[in-house]
Amino acid sequence: MFKNIGLIAFIFKISPILLKFFKSAKVIKLALVSGSMLAYSYLFTWEFAAILLGAIVFHEYGHITAMKKCGIKTKGIYLIPFLGGAAVPSRNFRSRTEEVYVSLMGPWYGLILLLPFLVYGVIFESSLAIGLASFMALLNLFNLVPISPLDGGRVLKSIAFSLNSNLGIVILSLGLAGAGYLVYLFEIWVLLIVIIIGSIELFFEIKNRRKLIVDINYNMNAKDILSYTTVYIVTVLIFIGVIYFTADYPGADLALKLIKDDM
Repeated sequence: MFKNIGLIAFIFKISPILLKFFKSAKVIKLALVSGSMLAYSYLFTWEFAAILLGAIVFHEYGHITAMKKCGIKTKGIYLIPFLGGAAVPSRNFRSRTEEVYVSLMGPWYGLILLLPFLVYGVIFESSLAIGLASFMALLNLFNLVPISPLDGGRVLKSIAFSLNSNLGIVILSLGLAGAGYLVYLFEIWVLLIVIIIGSIELFFEIKNRRKLIVDINYNMNAKDILSYTTVYIVTVLIFIGVIYFTADYPGADLALKLIKDDM
């Protein structure tokens, strides 16, 4: 026992330093990046994992850019193994318009990223570029599915609650029920996390709805509702159009092939 006293004393001496090290945001982010890369490489291939992480980071950077334009300080991008990524703000949104703008900026950046690949693939008949463009379109389209907390769900939630708080509760609840049905039907277990987070959001929306109704500056006005509804629909249609446009090109199933290689 006495032989280990020196080691125990040393551990106690450096433990505050180790604790501070492991609490560092940079260390956490690095661990999450490594964990995400290993997770997706295990499930699919390392090539697919690299493409997926690159697309996720660029998508989340769109959210970060939007937050900064709204004057929101950010805590950066956190990659979450098996779940994707999250752009973390330092405060809550001041209005639903602000939340919708930030939510849509991720898919818009995804569109900016895929367009060069699409143009290059069509002009130079590159199956790799076409495959990447198609995959990125599918990834961003998934994020626009109207289930909160996905980007599309946040958009639909904000618009619905701005029209009527009861309508917002119904829309948010239907989205969660739809996610539950997808889990039951297709066994997409990752959606369970989406359901948990969405349920927490629903709880706080119900809890705070009277206070938010009084705050007339928080909800979207009619002009913003019409504008962002149009933008959301157009964005969804663009991604669907890209997927359909590339369907007949060689390489459009790149992501599927990369997944199958290691399955």
